[in-house]
Amino acid sequence: MTDTLPTGRAFSPQEISRLFLWYDAVPYENPDLALRLLVPNGWRVDAATAETPDLTVTTMKPLVLLAEPDGGAYLQVQAVRLEYDLSAEHWLRFYMIQAGYRPRAMRELSPVFADSLCDFSISDVEFTGRLAARVVDDRLFMIFGFAPAERYQALAESFGVAVASFKPAKPPSHPGVEPWVTLSAGTVPFSCPPHWTAIPARAPQGIAGIDLTLTVADALTGWMRVKTVSRELPTDMELQVQTTLDALARDGLQVSRLIANTGISLEGTPFTGGFLQVFEAHTSADLPQEIWLAVLEDKDRYVVVFLVTPDRVDHFQVWTRNRRAFGIVLGSLGR
Repeated sequence: MTDTLPTGRAFSPQEISRLFLWYDAVPYENPDLALRLLVPNGWRVDAATAETPDLTVTTMKPLVLLAEPDGGAYLQVQAVRLEYDLSAEHWLRFYMIQAGYRPRAMRELSPVFADSLCDFSISDVEFTGRLAARVVDDRLFMIFGFAPAERYQALAESFGVAVASFKPAKPPSHPGVEPWVTLSAGTVPFSCPPHWTAIPARAPQGIAGIDLTLTVADALTGWMRVKTVSRELPTDMELQVQTTLDALARDGLQVSRLIANTGISLEGTPFTGGFLQVFEAHTSADLPQEIWLAVLEDKDRYVVVFLVTPDRVDHFQVWTRNRRAFGIVLGSLGR
């Protein structure tokens, strides 16, 4: 079966040495943008131009432009500055929506690296493209190889070599767009992006919690809570789900249906069990929302983490920011 997103493994080391060369660049003499990747031997390098050497949050800046000598195929590297944490996969999906591209495949290798295949049209000509994104601190690099649709398959492995070999010269200085802050619910520490406001939640004895809210343009756009519950209290993991949903219902949030139910990776954590459930919901004003609810346990306590966010259908950009923050909190619990 053909790999939709190959990485050049069809080439032997000898063929890689013969057919490709390392391309090192410091675009605009800006060391933050320095990079290297393997490119097809003999492809033409075109000059990338921009008004300033710095990245902005509104416009993709061209860094590398390469063209096949006579076949209409291209390889580009562009970059943009990020204002806040979001996953590379979600950024790719949002970029495709804005550009009018039609996604065919998507692979998330980590929250900071995603790879994809898409179709699009330019002046009634159909193209197929390999589109990958890598996040390094507040920089997002996009590697884009594309060719007329009828010629793409012959170049798929070559584009895969470029994607797999791409490496920014400047390594990340911290795991997020900005350094995360360290907080705790009871004695359980976790990390959170810096733009969220933390407020201790009132709770009875045996329970400790902290609320996290995100406000943009004076509007509340995201709400998380991290709560620990002593195992000495008469409860269990399933009861914690129902207790949380009942409390949200009293706040005017009604669950419509369960849309996902999955386990949680516990490797490298102090927890012995856990699961994640996702619900469609709506407010009393009938505004669509999602609830992401995780429950974990160790020998002493249960830990409950929930996110309330506008839904992904109508508010994808808000949803992806909130979803990434939830992933950071959940992935850092107890570490």
